Amino acid sequence: MTFFSTCRACGGEYSERFDQASYRYGICKNCGSISKILTQEEYKNLNISYDPGAFIDKIDDENWRDRLHIDDYKRHLAPLVARIQRKRPREKLRLLDIGCGMGGYLLAAKDLGLHAQGVEPSQSHSSLGRDRFNLDIKTAYFSKEDYAGETFDIIILWHVIEHIFEQRQFLQDVYSVLRPGGVILVATPNAASTVAKLTGRNWSMLRPVDHVGLLTPKAFPYISPPASTISITTGEYMWEPAISIAGAMRNRVERIGGGGAQGDSFRDTVSRVNDSTIIKAAAVVLSLPVYLYDRMSSRASGILCKIEKP
Repeated sequence: MTFFSTCRACGGEYSERFDQASYRYGICKNCGSISKILTQEEYKNLNISYDPGAFIDKIDDENWRDRLHIDDYKRHLAPLVARIQRKRPREKLRLLDIGCGMGGYLLAAKDLGLHAQGVEPSQSHSSLGRDRFNLDIKTAYFSKEDYAGETFDIIILWHVIEHIFEQRQFLQDVYSVLRPGGVILVATPNAASTVAKLTGRNWSMLRPVDHVGLLTPKAFPYISPPASTISITTGEYMWEPAISIAGAMRNRVERIGGGGAQGDSFRDTVSRVNDSTIIKAAAVVLSLPVYLYDRMSSRASGILCKIEKP
């Protein structure tokens, strides 16, 4: 039985432990990461659901590109593609999206002229990407053995790392299929964010049952491969603080009442907010003070880390 009594990211001691939704969590006093305290066997037995539900019906409407965030992803990718392409002007760059869902990032990559592959454990998500968009998506969890002899210029981990039990080993495995000069792009919730600190144990990112390792910017030097170069920024949607705080209030009510199911994914939340102009406008107004503070203090809700291989 593998049990971690210290932070799985940096090895530090927990400064605080708390219970939430039948699980125990620890806050690392060194890097500030929040870890779900469980054994590896318990992690493997978590009751995880990746069912996209009613979201599937919405991708056939005229706003499907917005629902899959393709233009947002292109804005993240384009500068990175341009920088790597300057080093390899005659080559078609290769991208791998690990945990690609229905393939939003793959569609963005193809729009930019990349060769794009994805791997996704959800049968419903991956089959939809293959059938609806003719994408190259393998239904599986990532394993470096599946890519023996292959390397990629860009690897995407978009809201994936928080689901991983042993993050350091996982990133090392991903790094092994990264081409020299390539970049791993990691996006994940920020456990050091203003919203996380304000909402505490009711933080909405603790709600999904398989969010087992919520990181801070300070944690990334510990989990990134030793030979890599990393750069870290934080960011958030203008409406995000208000929506996150509202979600925390709901979590608090449900915790008192003993109810509540597994939380919604971040992508589903984004889609619902984007569906409602009124909700989005109200959330922007309510979020503005926190949003402006976060921009000045680098304590926004999301972390974006670039891990480069020399």
